[in-house]
Amino acid sequence: MNRGFVCRYRAFICFRLLSAVFLAISACQSGAEQRFELLDPQATGIDFVNQLNPTPQLNIFTYLYYYDGGGVAAGDLNRDGLPDLYFTSNEGRNRLYINRGNLRFEDVTDRAFEAQPDFWSTGVVLVDINGDSLLDIYVSNVGGYPPFAGHNQLFINQGSDRQGIPRFEERAAAYGLDLVGLSTQGCMRSGRLRIRRSAGSTMRWQAIASSGTRTAGSRRSPIRPASTAPPLAKG
Repeated sequence: MNRGFVCRYRAFICFRLLSAVFLAISACQSGAEQRFELLDPQATGIDFVNQLNPTPQLNIFTYLYYYDGGGVAAGDLNRDGLPDLYFTSNEGRNRLYINRGNLRFEDVTDRAFEAQPDFWSTGVVLVDINGDSLLDIYVSNVGGYPPFAGHNQLFINQGSDRQGIPRFEERAAAYGLDLVGLSTQGCMRSGRLRIRRSAGSTMRWQAIASSGTRTAGSRRSPIRPASTAPPLAKG
């Protein structure tokens, strides 16, 4: 191919790209209505950071999903009408922030949960799994893949104290939901709890249990612990 043509073609492409960048910057600096505002962590009380510290033993080369991140779920955990936030961390501790109103949050992790191991958490879903009108927390963790030794966790909401702080008990084993594997995220769909898990080089959704979630107009029976109910249906 003619070398001069190639040079002119590259110059043309660079000019078009620079023009597009200039137009984008101009649009951002125009008088368009601002839809979002960045708030300072000191103002909101949310100082969560999913900090990663790669080592020779654990990094992107030894674990393909090292930089996939964690997850966050929003829901009214203490029934005060305000959405609370639960953040999952890879190498650190998961955190629960209660909404105190006016975009102010309080970290109540130490008071809401008993001492728990710090697994490599990848996702979280809020669901009233036992039908008591209180949102529970289902956390996806990595396990069964060295050096990870975690399992999925189910935190059952025990109600809130006078300060509006909900208390939780970990009951995944009792409900048959303490899955071990490369779980990524859970969700509720078509009346089933579904978990996104790795299957070789692909990620697939797996329906693992019938759901007792109560929604508007729903008459589903709640899921009970395995010791008091028939085995959960497998999907």
